[in-house]
Amino acid sequence: MQVAEWRKTIGEMVRDHMRSAELEHYFSVKMNKPRAQLMITQLGLYIRHRRDCWALVSANCPVMGIKQAILQHEYGEVIKDQFSDYGHLHLIIRQAEKLGMTPQEVIDTKPIATTTATLHAWAWITHAKSWIEGLSFLTVTE
Repeated sequence: MQVAEWRKTIGEMVRDHMRSAELEHYFSVKMNKPRAQLMITQLGLYIRHRRDCWALVSANCPVMGIKQAILQHEYGEVIKDQFSDYGHLHLIIRQAEKLGMTPQEVIDTKPIATTTATLHAWAWITHAKSWIEGLSFLTVTE
């Protein structure tokens, strides 16, 4: 498959998932403050864990140009980007503050069961599988 074919195939897989009954139900549940607080804390865990996953893909990748692209991307995620001088976690903390939460509540949160399962799956795929599979897996969630 050529790049355009891969992009089309993976894109259609993502769109099919977004059209699934499970996600239709997920997005139909009314957002309220407690749910928003839970979601923002779990998103904080996701953001921190993704840094490890991108590092695993980079470590498994033998192509210097791809390693450089990953590190360039991660600089904005971890260090500084156009929205924050402290990376993406800072953005989540600022959102949590709008929901009446402290930064420490975001930092110290524990994952719920589904978050734990997801984080373990990402870690396994990016560590145990080929770097190409890990790259594909992480890219579709960007």
